[in-house]
Amino acid sequence: MKKKLLSLAIMAMAATLAQAQAQPGKLSLKPMVGVTVSTLSDADVDLDALLGIPGAGTIEALPKVGFVIGGEVEWQANPVLALSAGLTYSTLGCRFDEFGIHQGSERIGAKDIKLSLNYLNIPIMANFYVAKGLALKVGLQPQILTKAKEQMTVYAESGGMYGSVDLSEDDLNTNDFALSLPIGMSYEINNIVFDARYAFGLTDVYDDSHNKCSAFQFTVGYRFH
Repeated sequence: MKKKLLSLAIMAMAATLAQAQAQPGKLSLKPMVGVTVSTLSDADVDLDALLGIPGAGTIEALPKVGFVIGGEVEWQANPVLALSAGLTYSTLGCRFDEFGIHQGSERIGAKDIKLSLNYLNIPIMANFYVAKGLALKVGLQPQILTKAKEQMTVYAESGGMYGSVDLSEDDLNTNDFALSLPIGMSYEINNIVFDARYAFGLTDVYDDSHNKCSAFQFTVGYRFH
């Protein structure tokens, strides 16, 4: 009797697991949308060196919040391993601290400083299903730059007077291609997939610097088998 109950329990668990994810050899499509939190490495600006003014300080690079939208196709190789390839559009970059410099009775500075990098991404991932609905992910992500822009508001204060002007620059010395290493995990329940991954930047954003763009990505998607 105990052996029969054990056999029934194993069969029930196997059936439940089989329904929870795609069968080996099957394809599924997952559209998704979410947010990104990105920054650039070694992007702090030394104002002392840049402006030649001792004591001007340093502008710190801060994370920038953006969005991501797209989809992935996944092929279930076996009950544990699945391979996926996708196409997504994400808004990355970083922002900077406000700064101001006193020169006599005047104060000049800049605020709302932001670098925007918009990429078309091609994530190629290996997905390892370690438990029901839970997958660990690692892969490689080629990225094509579609837009790069720097924006800031420059201001000056003198004798109680204040003035500001918005500046932007689209013609930046940025590389059109980037490569990153995404790792993360996902959890699926009722075909709804919650995905969190971090993409380590492997290539330089600019031709003449060693700044690399890395980003957290949090998405929600729906799987169509």
